[in-house]
Order: sequence, then structure tokens, then C-alpha cells
Amino acid sequence: MLMKKIVIALVGLACAVGIARSETPHGCPTGISAAAPTGLTMRSERTELTYLRDSARVVYQSRAVLWNPGFQRQVELRIDFADAQGYYDYADGSLAYGKPYGAPTFAVRVDDRPVAAHCDTIGDSFRFHWSLAAPKHGSLAVQAEATFPWTADACAAPDHRIEWRPADDAVFDVAGAIREMVFRFVPTVSFMAVDSWTDGAAFERGSVTWRWRGHGLQAFDLLFDPEYADEHTELFSDRYRLLTDKGLDNSYFEIFSRSCEESDLDPDEGTDSLSTPARAWVEDARSRCRAVISSLSKLHALARLDTTSSGTLPPLAQPDLSDAALSALNAVERRNLRYAVGLMWALDPTKNASAILARVNQVTPGR
Repeated sequence: MLMKKIVIALVGLACAVGIARSETPHGCPTGISAAAPTGLTMRSERTELTYLRDSARVVYQSRAVLWNPGFQRQVELRIDFADAQGYYDYADGSLAYGKPYGAPTFAVRVDDRPVAAHCDTIGDSFRFHWSLAAPKHGSLAVQAEATFPWTADACAAPDHRIEWRPADDAVFDVAGAIREMVFRFVPTVSFMAVDSWTDGAAFERGSVTWRWRGHGLQAFDLLFDPEYADEHTELFSDRYRLLTDKGLDNSYFEIFSRSCEESDLDPDEGTDSLSTPARAWVEDARSRCRAVISSLSKLHALARLDTTSSGTLPPLAQPDLSDAALSALNAVERRNLRYAVGLMWALDPTKNASAILARVNQVTPGR
């Protein structure tokens, strides 16, 4: 099986723009909200999503402590699970959103007392809504809980992505609110398996956390690659910032991946020589490999490595790539260095696409 090139593009959160994601067929939780401003002040908000890896389900819990500065008032709150995945009904030519998946399980408590919540299906969203009485000059705690599956997108890399929102800033006075968003994995996972496009994410001991006060973040996302869930977990016990702390010492360098996206070499398979676009891609990939080799070599004062492509096998057996020679590098850095050296051999621009892809599949530096 030929390896495929990773293509990653930041296109915005699906829950914000109305795109159903196969990974969350019951929809994305949008946080506690209301049809109009409630007159209530938010003192704190904590939302926690726990992914139970063994059952592939997410337990969602969102708790808001609210203060009513005026007279007693009746308020209706809600949480939408937006952009649920549907199937096509060939009988009447319509999309039957939410079927056969149905709504997620849902419950709500106010001051630790169960409150009846009603579910409406609105287009491709499930809306849970409930009423409560906010006491005069008093506080109340609202906690919503839901459970829903989180599944893989077979053509994505990473193949798990989830998106969600906090409570709606527009319906509460959140100016002084202390707010926290947590995503936990049970069992815990490696830093290598997790990423996010949302600013401010901190990873520690298998949990990703965001903290802020008042107005701020409006949407969250998380990417998870089960392939690396248990990869070198012992190496990453510190606190890390997602995106900014990702590097060659804690992330695998990749040119090809499991994504269904075609590589720029695929259209050239079976031809005698590289097309202009394929040659440009090969040269760019070689440049990225050279950058990895140069960075790790300078960081650890390594000897000059053989990166020629004249041999019949990738030059991974050279003494300067042995465990002894690379003892200053951690396991991820050693793999990345060996992979980059092997790819320099494989990505020979004098060969055709079929030969290059065959060579790439011979580069197996181990993990």
C-alpha cells in the first residue's frame, strides 16, 4: 500500500460554519445559551469533556455558576448539538438529520437537583432546553451532562477531530467570570497524539486545558491520532503548549501519511520520468529532509551523515546513525533523523515516481 501525503488546512471550525462531521454524528455541543440575554451574571464556567478510549465515547459536563442581580425571574436555557450527521432518504429525497443516530443522552441539574429537559430537532441540530427560576439577588449552579460517540474519519490524518463551544457570552454578563475548558483522555495519552488549532491549549498528563477570564475564546477543537496514543508517553510528563511546543523532539516528521489525499507523485505513477509538478514536490520534500537533518545535527553536534542516493538500500546502517552515536537524542529525534536520511535516499529526482514510491516504502527507521 502506497503511503499518502499529509495535507493539512485550517478551514475553521465545522460547528461554526454548519458542516456535519462524521466523527461526531450526534453533533457538536455549543454550550449553555438562551434565545435572548438573560440578565444573569456568570461567575464561573467549567466544561469538561472526557474521552473514554475503550468505549469510544465522550462524557460532556458543563457547569456554570450564575448570579441574579435583580428580582426573581424565570429563564429558559438551552444547549444545541449542532451539525449532526444524517443519512439520505431516497424515498422523499430529503436529508433525515440525526437518524439513525438519534440525539445524545442528556441530563441537566440546577443546584444539584434534576430538571426536566426537552429535546427538539431543528434541521441538523438537537436542541435541549429547560426552564429554571433564578432567585432574587441569589446564585444558582447549572450543570448539563451528555454522552455521545467520537469516531474515526478513515480518510483523515489525524482521524479524530472534535469541535465544541463554551457558554454564550451574548446571553450572560461574563465580564468577571473565571472560565475553564478541559479535555481529558481515559486512559491517558501521549503528547504526540494530540493537537489543536485553538490558541492557549496546555497539555499535561493526558489532559488539554484552556483557562481565561471574561470574554475570550468562542470555539474549541481537538485533533487526536490513536496511532500515537501510547507512543513514548514516558518522555512527555511536563506541561506543554499545543502547536507552539511541537517540534522534532516530540512529533514525528512526516512527508507521507495515512490520509486519503493523493501525493503529488501518484498521478505520475507508470510514467518514465517525473512531471514538472512532481519534480518540484520531490525537491521541496528533499529540502524539508535536509532541514531536519541540519537542525538535529547542529543541536546535538553530530558527525556529517551520508545522505547520498547511489546505493540499493537506504543508508540507515551507517555507524553515525547507530544508537551509540545518537545517544544524546531521544527516541523521537532518532527516528526523525533516520527517517529524513532515508528519505533523502528515496527521493531521488533522477528516478520516476514508481521507483521513488517503492524506495519510500523501504525506509523503515522504526519507532
